[in-house]
Amino acid sequence: MIYVPDASVVIKWYVPEVRQAQAQALIAQAADMQAPSFLLIEIASILWKKHRRGEFPAEIAGLILEDVRRLFADALDAGALQDRALTLAIALDHPVYDCLYLAAAEALDGVVVTDDRRFHAAVAAGGSAERIALLEALSP
Repeated sequence: MIYVPDASVVIKWYVPEVRQAQAQALIAQAADMQAPSFLLIEIASILWKKHRRGEFPAEIAGLILEDVRRLFADALDAGALQDRALTLAIALDHPVYDCLYLAAAEALDGVVVTDDRRFHAAVAAGGSAERIALLEALSP
């Protein structure tokens, strides 16, 4: 199974958040994970916000981003997914940036893993429930 974790899951690998244990279990057990290159932008934005709130120094933010870049060195080009992501966003009435993960999952015949209930509900209601899983549903 190919998993496409979104930023709501990946950030939990590095910083204490609700369901961090489930996210860490996913990375420990999942052999094949992919993501659109947009993941790096989302993670960088989250890291900036957390640094700005004083949660950790800039050096730590840089190290986390470097590790995510290493883990997803073969990330799918988000530009190549944007047409499909836009089509999905319009159909689901949901933001394009989340739909990039769904477009990646479709391209890879995989499943998006998210901790975003609104995204999960939109995809499931749109008829693609097999393409998305809530992080908590995959927990050990």
